[in-house]
Amino acid sequence: MKSDNPILSIDTKKKEKLGNLYRDGQVYCTQAIETYDHDYPHLAKGIIVPHGIYDMKRNEALISIGLENETAEFICDSIKKWWNKLGKKYYPNASEILIFCDAGGANSYRHNVFKVALQNLATALNLTLRICHYPPYTSKWNPIEHRVFPHVSRAMEGVKLESVKDAKKLIENTETKTGLNVVVHTINKIYKTGIKVAKEVLDKINITKHGELGQLNYTIAPMEVGVGNARVISCIYLRCQILLIGAVCVNCAHTDLCGGHQVTGVPTVPLVLSKITTIISSLIPIIPKFLE
Repeated sequence: MKSDNPILSIDTKKKEKLGNLYRDGQVYCTQAIETYDHDYPHLAKGIIVPHGIYDMKRNEALISIGLENETAEFICDSIKKWWNKLGKKYYPNASEILIFCDAGGANSYRHNVFKVALQNLATALNLTLRICHYPPYTSKWNPIEHRVFPHVSRAMEGVKLESVKDAKKLIENTETKTGLNVVVHTINKIYKTGIKVAKEVLDKINITKHGELGQLNYTIAPMEVGVGNARVISCIYLRCQILLIGAVCVNCAHTDLCGGHQVTGVPTVPLVLSKITTIISSLIPIIPKFLE
């Protein structure tokens, strides 16, 4: 606790449906509030995904409100937002961030895409990330679970969530006798799901495992911007076909994660088609031999 480095506890709270839907809890009002008595998905206007980052040293939390999916990229965007908004202000001499998180969900220790997202984040922030996953069935000991989320739930209970703005306003009202401070912001980006990671990308991650349970405790160090390793990882979000044909992205849609550095080559549609045409042309002469 006496070091210059921050100690964070992160987790994603349960998704909340938006709309005129019933919510548990009581609230003072001048007349009865009429809502649907069930919160069926088809009655909802949308959902929000609250992701929390709890600074254990300062008793302060940042809640990022996502709009659809909980993904590894969403989690890393939330951490990056915390660093830019609060972290570098209070920890100017930090060289490492210690992060406690669960073993499942989008930040699961089994998910390779989470490790790739962490590598991109470490490179973008130029900070070493020390990750400590709680073993399965022990997530209740994650500090954010009992120091932040119960108080956020209490601040939101009994009130309809008609919009993201309503949810943001309610979460901002979270407070405790011990002085918990909660900062809220919205991430409007829509994240893709089902992203796969190529094996050659995993081999290039700058990861060091610690102890007998290295799959749960590891460190990911930043890469030098512009080197081959960083180029490959920064472009994996463009799906496997870009990697298979050997094209390299110059304007990656995820430059916020990879640091925004540019590399040579543009994987445009004409380039992709020309590569496919070349492959087909090389196969045409040998096709008759297989038909004989």
